[in-house]
Amino acid sequence: MNEGNPNERDRYPLNAKGEFYVEDGICLCCMIPEIEAAELMGFDHQAMHCYLKQQPMTPEELEHAIAAVATSDIQGLRYAGNNEYVLGRLVELGVSDCCDALAPKEKLRSVEPEDKENFVRTCLKKIFKTKS
Repeated sequence: MNEGNPNERDRYPLNAKGEFYVEDGICLCCMIPEIEAAELMGFDHQAMHCYLKQQPMTPEELEHAIAAVATSDIQGLRYAGNNEYVLGRLVELGVSDCCDALAPKEKLRSVEPEDKENFVRTCLKKIFKTKS
């Protein structure tokens, strides 16, 4: 846990050091973030848990990381930084609660009943909306 930010969650141990991370124990094995940011994401097959194998280094990779956070329906992917552009994009995409600098630790996004029933459809809509 980052002592400088009380809202930062426990990180999965295989995450690359940096501002984007996957919270430890928060993975459904959905592979949606891996579709959004294949060059950044890894998957631990033994533990059945995704992680960030590399932090974004280019503007394109940064957009992929932002899209991966936005498609994480259980808020497993998070942003711990303070970059105004990244925070603004995540707020714009409706996932401000995945930003440690903005969200209290206990706050969760509300999930509408139709989202629960159509989980895959909802994820795919977010993927295609984010890329357009």
